[in-house]
Amino acid sequence: MNGVSMHNSHLADEITAWRRHLHQNPELDFDVHETTRFVAEKLASFGINHIEMGALA
Repeated sequence: MNGVSMHNSHLADEITAWRRHLHQNPELDFDVHETTRFVAEKLASFGINHIEMGALA
């Protein structure tokens, strides 16, 4: 397996783990504090530090 394929395979496995985590810890009725925290942490790990949270009306 070449380097790109190995990287993509690892990324696909990681994204699958994120999806499984979110589905194993559901939050209902727009009360999504843990989901918001999880996504914000993932974005910060990619260097995205300016994150605005909340719904736009």
